[in-house]
Amino acid sequence: MKDKIRKCLNSQKMSCILLGAAIGFMFCIFAPLDAFFANRDEFWFSLEQLFPVLMIAFLAVAVISITLMLLIQVCKAAPAIYGFLLYAYLFFYIQGNYIPRNYGVMNGTEVDWASYGGYGTASIVLALVCIFLCIISLVKLKNKIYSLGKYLCTFIILIQLITIGTVWLQNRETHSDSAPEQFVVTNKDLLNLSKNDNVIIFILDTFDSLDMLNLLEGDDAREYQELFGGFTYYPDTLGVYPTTKGALPHILTGEIYYNNKPWAEYVQDAYINNPLYEALRTNGFSVGVYTEDKFLNKVSNMYTNVDTGAYYINDKYLFASKIFELVAFNYMPHQMKKYFYLDTGEFDKFKGTISDGGAYSFDVQANYAYLVENGISVAGHGKCFRLYHTEGVHAHYTFGKNLITETGVTYSVYDEAEGNCTYLKTYFDQMKEKGIYNNSTIIVMADHGHYDYSQNPLFMIKNAGDADGFSISKEKMSYEYLNNILVSLVNGERITEEYIRDCREGKERHYLYYTWDDSWERDYLPRLQEMQADGYAGDVDNLRMTGKEYLGQDENTH
Repeated sequence: MKDKIRKCLNSQKMSCILLGAAIGFMFCIFAPLDAFFANRDEFWFSLEQLFPVLMIAFLAVAVISITLMLLIQVCKAAPAIYGFLLYAYLFFYIQGNYIPRNYGVMNGTEVDWASYGGYGTASIVLALVCIFLCIISLVKLKNKIYSLGKYLCTFIILIQLITIGTVWLQNRETHSDSAPEQFVVTNKDLLNLSKNDNVIIFILDTFDSLDMLNLLEGDDAREYQELFGGFTYYPDTLGVYPTTKGALPHILTGEIYYNNKPWAEYVQDAYINNPLYEALRTNGFSVGVYTEDKFLNKVSNMYTNVDTGAYYINDKYLFASKIFELVAFNYMPHQMKKYFYLDTGEFDKFKGTISDGGAYSFDVQANYAYLVENGISVAGHGKCFRLYHTEGVHAHYTFGKNLITETGVTYSVYDEAEGNCTYLKTYFDQMKEKGIYNNSTIIVMADHGHYDYSQNPLFMIKNAGDADGFSISKEKMSYEYLNNILVSLVNGERITEEYIRDCREGKERHYLYYTWDDSWERDYLPRLQEMQADGYAGDVDNLRMTGKEYLGQDENTH
């Protein structure tokens, strides 16, 4: 009899150990790897860098889970607690892998949660089924609940191992597991400017022209007019693409992409014999372009802030918290997902590099902090071209005018627009203190907007020699001739309303729209639909389809 009891207790312990390990494996190994392989081209880190973080988390969760379950075996409610945990484990496994979780792109854009009510219903039904099965199991199979758990956990773990193994083998064909030598964008020369000649471009991601109009019509309108002293604002600006993947390479090179070749190949080819970079070389500019490495030419040696090397995770704790926030979003029921929704771009905050200056951050709060801490420095000679691509006004909105994120505060697009202006004001004030604001050329712009078709980005310009007065132009601006504008500025010319008018002479303004679907990893953009602006670009009613479409060879673009 004692042997039978001892055998039963040992079986229970083994079941508890297996369930604890299964919980740790699912949440700390399988789920993060599943998310990693599904979005590999959106992440800068490698499997080699990720896996140690996951292993530490797995060991911690598994040990804690196993210890707690073994401790509760001394109480009478132990089978009920074990059964509850077993079916909770089953619920999360099914929820995370078989209930749809396509809520649109994971780029911070506000999700219309109500439109996914069907997912919520599925989550409720699944929870009720698991609760029912748990009750039935405890009533009918109370003495066998541990054996049932042993078989169920073993079965699920085997499925997960086969799944991850298969996906890993498929990914090895196109990706290395180790951290490769990369094109590293650093902070080197970030705030180093020239005393005599500067061309400075701020690309504030997603900052819509309407956002600036709202600031200029708000309570602090005079403050923003004074901030942009010497600038001319062109509210009637038409971009070329609706998201960064299409927009930024075009801004940097002037080459329009029609899905006629793989996107990565287009980015590299677009720099060859490019008029802007020829003008920068000819005029002897020190060139610093601060953006993500995937937008830059991998063989160019003209950037002062680019190095070859590798990124590393600079804060493993915060990095892990974001990894498991992503896991929670995938595995939580619909009703709780909104509390774990994140922008996958947040992982860029944890880039570290041994290169001089450290890794450049796309995060505008990080750039502001770096500016305040280090300040602008001025060389007595030479010419400087600086292009800063920052997060701008990007949903979901996380900071206000002071660029601080306060717990419990809900922020709006207006708040982030004010925060971006605080960043610019600090930069401009330091330029004025150094005596270089007046003779510098400055463009403040966005890669695209965010209202309607995202067709109306912010664009304003201050010519060298201008420092006072703020004007709003009625001229029809288009990013189709932005490259010509940049070349002219580098060559020392002034950009006036007449210049813009001459660029537009006899030409229609065109826009290439596509529906973004998180296609960073795909070789082509989604289907491009050409539009034409017949009037003010900020009014969506003035856009009409021309009938021209451009499909890539990637079947996902159809």
